[in-house]
Amino acid sequence: MKTKTKSLALVILSLLILATGAAACSNKAETAETGNEAAETVTVTREDLYGTWTGIGNETGGTLSFSKDGQCRDSHGDLAIAGPYSLDEAAQTLTVTDTEIGMNFTYDITMENDQLTIQMNGGNPRTFVKKK
Repeated sequence: MKTKTKSLALVILSLLILATGAAACSNKAETAETGNEAAETVTVTREDLYGTWTGIGNETGGTLSFSKDGQCRDSHGDLAIAGPYSLDEAAQTLTVTDTEIGMNFTYDITMENDQLTIQMNGGNPRTFVKKK
């Protein structure tokens, strides 16, 4: 029963992320509208990910952790996704496979001004800064 509850919670979390994406605005669009200089976007490498990241903005309270042995933990409150991850540097996508339910979660990933942003299927972007 506990696995079914966690599976349902993960599906609901995924749907919430997707549903709120329609209301999200990208930083690039805001930059174009305001005329401010664009933020420096860099190609994210595996080495960039290592460590623990703390959520900011709408993601306050969330954490992302990446180990050198290829494990990831994405948590926010009582919900967590944990398991192996892979990074496609050419496509700038991150895929995490939750070991408990065997489901893959794939995110577009960007890094601007030392902030890591992940976004699933055009959903709500989630932004993090690395813990020091």
